Amino acid sequence: MLLVCEHAGNAIPSQLGTLGLSPAELQSHIGWDIGALAVARELAHNFPGELIYQKYSRLVVDCNRPLGVPDFVPEVSAGISVPDNVGLSDAQRAQRMREIWQPFSAVIEKTFDDREQRSVPTVLVCIHSFTPTLNGVDRPWHMGLLFNHDDELATVLAHHLRVEAPDTVIGMNEPYVVADDEDHTIPRFGEARGIPHVLIEIRNDLIRNAAGQSHWGQVLTRSLQRCLEELRL
Repeated sequence: MLLVCEHAGNAIPSQLGTLGLSPAELQSHIGWDIGALAVARELAHNFPGELIYQKYSRLVVDCNRPLGVPDFVPEVSAGISVPDNVGLSDAQRAQRMREIWQPFSAVIEKTFDDREQRSVPTVLVCIHSFTPTLNGVDRPWHMGLLFNHDDELATVLAHHLRVEAPDTVIGMNEPYVVADDEDHTIPRFGEARGIPHVLIEIRNDLIRNAAGQSHWGQVLTRSLQRCLEELRL
């Protein structure tokens, strides 16, 4: 299993200060995927494979966005303006791409290449989290399973999650979707290489503390294990 956590941290390079945001805003869901890294680490402990994560905030540059999309360096996130991202020059955007986005993407690429050369079977699992409400609208799902052109792994995983945790409300392509022109990791590394893949979104109020992170990490571990067995991966 190759685990990827693109929004694991909320660090800001020192030369960028705070991007014009308060500490509370940087600690909120706009700065990072709260709890996602801890769950990913739980899975990495339970499955052979590797975990690749990004420590820098998606507000600096979003490592799950393809080059050139408007929110590659977001000026607004969840309705909150990011002052120091407004009016960036092409050179400033390119610097963030070279120093953060490109090295992160290169590590994933090299990991896949190394595995292919050694004929190591790989399943790609991306771990994210989402806020319980957005723009005043409640989001009822405990977990979302996201996919684009290939839903096999997501569909089988949803079945085993419902067996493992029957009360779990699962959204298929909720609260987001994966799209060729909006996402990077799944289209480039999962679909393009023909590798089984799924992007897992967990509601962040469920994984804000160690107990929740451990619980959902174990639920996912058991469900993914059954999923891999069923698909013979």
